[in-house]
Amino acid sequence: MFNSSVLETLIGLVACYAALSLLTSSIYEAVASALRLRASNLLQGVQQLLNETGQTNPALTLAIYNNALVHPTGNGTASSVKDLRQPPSYIEARHFAEALVEQLAGADQDAAQLKQAIDQIPDLQLRKLMQGLYQRSAASVDQFKTAVAGWFDTGMARLSGAYKRRSQLICLLIALLIAVVFNLDTFLMFNTLWHAPALNTHLALPVDASAAAALQYVNQISPAPIGWAAVGGGLDWAVLLKHLPGWLITASAVLFGAPFWFDLLQRFVQLRGTGGKPADKAPASQSSTPAVSPATAGPPN
Repeated sequence: MFNSSVLETLIGLVACYAALSLLTSSIYEAVASALRLRASNLLQGVQQLLNETGQTNPALTLAIYNNALVHPTGNGTASSVKDLRQPPSYIEARHFAEALVEQLAGADQDAAQLKQAIDQIPDLQLRKLMQGLYQRSAASVDQFKTAVAGWFDTGMARLSGAYKRRSQLICLLIALLIAVVFNLDTFLMFNTLWHAPALNTHLALPVDASAAAALQYVNQISPAPIGWAAVGGGLDWAVLLKHLPGWLITASAVLFGAPFWFDLLQRFVQLRGTGGKPADKAPASQSSTPAVSPATAGPPN
């Protein structure tokens, strides 16, 4: 049962999905690093939190990014978003709160000065938010920093969700492109892998047959599971539309992620082989020992 064609076919498909997921994620990470997508997304998220989206010279955003706690590699003199060189891809919530309070209350971080600066914030929504956080902090600068850090974490959680959805869409498009280029049709791969175990029973080549003749004969019986060589003939819209559902299924499998497919592959391989390692049995001497109540049991040695 465990050496059946069903299991062999599933292992082949899962291995292909795992390799494609790993390749797709590697390409996406390379593109994201080259284009600094995370840093750009974080900058936009900070501007959204401070209600400075679309502004060329967002005052609070630039003041926070000019702080060495938030942007240690910057020169601290950026006067516009374009002047920010290599902005960070991640900001610690406490560092964001420290930079914001320092901008509002100055280096001394006086509570009275902080309240006065909050009351003078131009944006009405942001001003009401900061006033509420300050009142709930009982005029304590440290508690206000903690409240700002919590607010920042909540905003970044929503931003991470939006970034994840966008990255999944990009990964889906990359996987679909790879599936089209290499003809990774799930239905074609399933059909080929399903008939692969019966390949040896149909081979009847002469002993002195050339390698090219052998390869041609094998491809006639069971074509390669990937690549356009398995299609044969010319390519037209009918052929492309025929493989489109298989490409979409293959690309959609990438959304589960490489760790999911590698873990599933490991489980299938264990099932195909000897299975998992059984748990060690307790010694016979321990089985005859009477149970001890947890209330009376002493500490372990």
